[in-house]
Amino acid sequence: MKAKTGLFLYALVLSSCIAMVAFAFLFTENGLWELLWQEIPRHLHDARYYRELLIIIGTCLLLIVKKHWGNVPHNAHSVMGELRQTHTVDYTQAWRNMLASLVVLAFGAGVGPEATLVGIVISYSIWEADKLRWVTKNQAAFQNAPFKHKIIMLCCPYRYLLSGKEENHLQQVVKHKKLFDGLLIVNGVALFWLMVQLTDQPSFITKVGVSHWQVHELWLMPLLMAYGWLFGKIYRWLTWHLQDWLTRFWQPGLSARVVMAAAVMAFVAWYFPQLLFSGQHSLHWAVSLGLRESTLMLLGLAALKLFFLDVCLWGSWTGGNIFPIVFAALLNGFAIAQLLPANDTTLIVMLVGISSGISLLGNIWLAGIFMMLFFPMNLWLVAILLMLIWLAGQRLMKRFVKDKPISADKSGN
Repeated sequence: MKAKTGLFLYALVLSSCIAMVAFAFLFTENGLWELLWQEIPRHLHDARYYRELLIIIGTCLLLIVKKHWGNVPHNAHSVMGELRQTHTVDYTQAWRNMLASLVVLAFGAGVGPEATLVGIVISYSIWEADKLRWVTKNQAAFQNAPFKHKIIMLCCPYRYLLSGKEENHLQQVVKHKKLFDGLLIVNGVALFWLMVQLTDQPSFITKVGVSHWQVHELWLMPLLMAYGWLFGKIYRWLTWHLQDWLTRFWQPGLSARVVMAAAVMAFVAWYFPQLLFSGQHSLHWAVSLGLRESTLMLLGLAALKLFFLDVCLWGSWTGGNIFPIVFAALLNGFAIAQLLPANDTTLIVMLVGISSGISLLGNIWLAGIFMMLFFPMNLWLVAILLMLIWLAGQRLMKRFVKDKPISADKSGN
């Protein structure tokens, strides 16, 4: 019992360390953004070409990083792919991903920090599990070791590790593994949230506004959901065909793609600086633009934001796509809300925004639940209904596609 209690306390310490590393990354990214794009320009007498200079510096740094460390940073999808294939992750390189991501995020790329945060949590969670496996397998040696050596065993980050591919003694010691893992997750999330609050970091959620919607307005839901679905499908269809057409004629190397993406970044910085970033410190611009610009301008800005995201990812300025897609989806919602002035604006923005976000991300619950938090609580039931309708439509479509070849075979016979 004493050994299990000690193991649990040690696991809590390790999960707290992971939360602190994730917070340190976010804190540093916000600090660099504030320093480079807010504080320094205030003290310059002539800042006309300052943004372009920053992008040039960031491009040079990213090229140097990729030359020496390979095609970093890795996004959450590549980390998850490695985990599925090898059942582990090379967490010894996670610090390189963090540094490369800081270059990408601090120097103007239109991607979000969430991919790196997820990658940090996954990589170091595997590291935590490897430390716990070693401790559980070598309990006797650990108990008999001198106190100083015990501290080294527990604290050394690159030794005393046992990969899950080798053995899993942790499952034998911890009977209620799901509860054990759940407590560690809650501990890490709570500490991360506490540190964000204590240091007054920008919130991941930007409230769109208040709503006084009426039940009779829900007749618009199917039409707005269809529009959001169509917006996402048309954009993805256009970008896929454009990329397919371009790759037939030219396939530039990595360095050329980095530089070309930086050129687009400079264009955005000069003409549309509000679209330059996609982190938690820029989402409020979507609301301010939505309340200020015209319908055509908002639709154009939404399309440009998505195009800028795709260019950054294509150009190996790797990062998350959730925040930029949410940004564009909100702009799309505000654009349609202006065409329906007799209806509740916040309701229209939510219906179009969540539908567009689901269509673009391809994930009902991730896009739906995250975007739902941007809106007042009296709209959450409507948002949940929207997600359930999307889920039913998705399952119906899958069943139709699955049954279609069978029907064709029967008619052919």
